[in-house]
Amino acid sequence: MLRSRTRWLSLAVACFVVAVPAVVRAQIGSSIRGKVVDANGLPIADVNIEFVFKGESRVKIVKTTKTDKKGSWVRVGLQSGNWAITFTKAGYKPHSEETWTGGDALSELPPVVLAAAPAGQQTPTSAAEVEAQAKQKAKDQALGKAYNDAVSALQAGELDKAEALFKQVLADKPGLAPAHHNLAFIALKKKDPVAAEAEYRKAIELGPTVSDSYLALAALLGDQGKGPAAFELLSGVAGLFPLDGKFQFVLGVVSSNTGKDAEALEAFTKAAELDPANYETKYYLGTLSVAKDVPKAIGYLEAYVAAAPADAANRPTATALLAALKKK
Repeated sequence: MLRSRTRWLSLAVACFVVAVPAVVRAQIGSSIRGKVVDANGLPIADVNIEFVFKGESRVKIVKTTKTDKKGSWVRVGLQSGNWAITFTKAGYKPHSEETWTGGDALSELPPVVLAAAPAGQQTPTSAAEVEAQAKQKAKDQALGKAYNDAVSALQAGELDKAEALFKQVLADKPGLAPAHHNLAFIALKKKDPVAAEAEYRKAIELGPTVSDSYLALAALLGDQGKGPAAFELLSGVAGLFPLDGKFQFVLGVVSSNTGKDAEALEAFTKAAELDPANYETKYYLGTLSVAKDVPKAIGYLEAYVAAAPADAANRPTATALLAALKKK
């Protein structure tokens, strides 16, 4: 009887062992499979695929897998509910989508097409990087709106509002040279030349290859009676703007105002070639040519009078000088 009982116990254990797989099968959960291809339909291997459970859970549930050399992938053991799936690989634009799984079902997604990213563009290689990139994009869009609102406020003469918005943008983007340039303009409007100069110099530091802040600072220095400093500023960076007609014109004006006629003539000659529509250049070339070449001076001044509007500031002087030269 003892042997029979032992045999019965062994059978019971055996039956219990046999029953386990059925329990395990019940815990397999849902499965999803699919394929990742490029724009030409060719498989992409080693694509990072991340699954984030979007249903109710006390903890974040994340699963991962990769595509094989045929671009195929499969993920088992997913609990029922909504899943966000992100596909990433260096050199390709990321792709995200959501799907629902339930029970022990095997779902098959349509092929995912990853578009190639532009050469040299940094691309995310994980869902976390995709999320961070999306947050940064949203932040940049908000800052862009704030900047545009600041410009609109400035154009409407709402100086305090514009100033607050530009400073808000700079709190996140301190290296934005145009914002400093605009703050300098606002400071001038508020009769604060010290602050304006500081902001223009900051804009120059951050954007040394843009001429606008150099020219604005030179004008500010000139208004303060610091003509030599304005000339030193512009002549020191003239090599950066050999094809900038506006820069060459202002350099000519500053040179002329500081008695540097040779430098002024050179700058105005370049300005006339680069920006022939700027009729004021002809006025300055005319006045600078009087001492050495009267016929050339007359030609420049006649061209100026023909092009300048009736209310142009230098027109009366040019007309009088032209009349005087023709009498000689």
